[in-house]
Amino acid sequence: MKSLILGALCSLALLPSAYAEGFEYQDQRDTVDNELVAFEHGRDRASCRSCSEEVWQHVREDDVVYQLPAGRTNLRTVPRDVTVLLAAGTDLDSIRHAPPGLRVLDVSGTAVSSVRYLPSGLEVFLASDTQVSSIRYLPGSLKWLDISRSRVSSLRYLPEGLEYLDASDTDVESVRYLPSALKHLRIRNTEVNSLCYLPSGLETLDASGSTDRTSCVASSVIILGANRGGYVEQCH
Repeated sequence: MKSLILGALCSLALLPSAYAEGFEYQDQRDTVDNELVAFEHGRDRASCRSCSEEVWQHVREDDVVYQLPAGRTNLRTVPRDVTVLLAAGTDLDSIRHAPPGLRVLDVSGTAVSSVRYLPSGLEVFLASDTQVSSIRYLPGSLKWLDISRSRVSSLRYLPEGLEYLDASDTDVESVRYLPSALKHLRIRNTEVNSLCYLPSGLETLDASGSTDRTSCVASSVIILGANRGGYVEQCH
């Protein structure tokens, strides 16, 4: 009889810790749910208040959008099914452990300084106003890249399918190769002094404030129309 009573008491003693763990997990789950941005009534702009206009134009109705909490410095606890990650202006300093299915990643205005890994299916990467100085790898799926006001000084290994590139207010000095799919190029206030080759499909070019807009660049902002032969003007 005593053994039964002792067993029951031991079981009761274990209950609080088990329940505490359960409540802790539930609290974490509630927090995650609150950070997820759901489209309850279709793709409504009001349902993604945290999305910048630049991000919003890439969001789909079936995307799982996640707002990283301001004090979070890494992506370890981000749900794996997230496809749009909003981290602009947070304390994030590393993009390791990013969800594998991520399509859109916004780390603008964060402490991120290096980019060694990006999900293989990433289409949009926004890293303006960061300390990023080099990007070792860009996935072939990438279509939109904003590294304006970063510390990037060289543009290499740009994906062939890239359609939009903003490298304004950086230390970039030369652009020797541009992807054939590129439609929009912004290099305002850079050290770029020559742009001899431009993709035939380029639609807009903003080079205002660049060091030396030589004969290769006709004006600060060029809307390519008649000049679709691959060159703005003949380089000398």
